Amino acid sequence: MVQSKYLDLELFYDKEFIRQDFTEIKLSKGEFESCHFSNCNFSMQFLTSYIFLSCTFDACDISNANINDSSFGDVSFNSCKLIGLNFNETRSDFQSIKFTDCQLNNTDFSGQDLKNLYFTACSLKEVDFSESDLRNGKFDNCSFDGAIFDRSDLRNLDLRRNTGLSFNLESNKIDGLRIDESEAANILRMYKIILG
Repeated sequence: MVQSKYLDLELFYDKEFIRQDFTEIKLSKGEFESCHFSNCNFSMQFLTSYIFLSCTFDACDISNANINDSSFGDVSFNSCKLIGLNFNETRSDFQSIKFTDCQLNNTDFSGQDLKNLYFTACSLKEVDFSESDLRNGKFDNCSFDGAIFDRSDLRNLDLRRNTGLSFNLESNKIDGLRIDESEAANILRMYKIILG
């Protein structure tokens, strides 16, 4: 067993995990560096205190997994199901994580430093961004139906080309926030303001 520099965990370096069902075979607790996970099922699994560095997850299902105290750094999630995850209990460097074409519905990012985070073509329905710092981030072609932005820092956030935006202007920091006119009209309707 190769030792990780963290907590006597086993080190997995530059490994490929393809079509693995980790609901049947438990993933060894360890540090995974430069690993590729493709079409793997982690749903409802306990992934507490795992470390994922410079890893790629393609078409994986990690929905409702317990990821408390795990660490994600320089990780890409592509076409993954990440429904119901609680990222506010992780030790992650969100500025180096990329989400593309993922389902993140009902996921909790509350209270996190999400500056410069980039989401592309993701479903973010009922995601909790309360008290998160989203400054200078970008969401492109995402769906936000029911997403929560409360006491969040949205300064210089780019929310153009998205749908389903709704939030209270007074309870969030919004200087430099960029949104499409149609979404601005939806937000203003909450205040009974009609454009045109």
